[in-house]
Amino acid sequence: TKPQKKLTYYAGFAWQKSGQIQTQKDWENMLQKQTQIIANPLQVKVK
Repeated sequence: TKPQKKLTYYAGFAWQKSGQIQTQKDWENMLQKQTQIIANPLQVKVK
């Protein structure tokens, strides 16, 4: 049976010593930013 819809799965992780994500709020902000990037992908047309 062919799938009816596309399923996309994302995994996220952070390492405290990297300095990028220090708090839960930092993590939530990063997730929100990634949500916007995924919802509005860069599209390039070559002619």
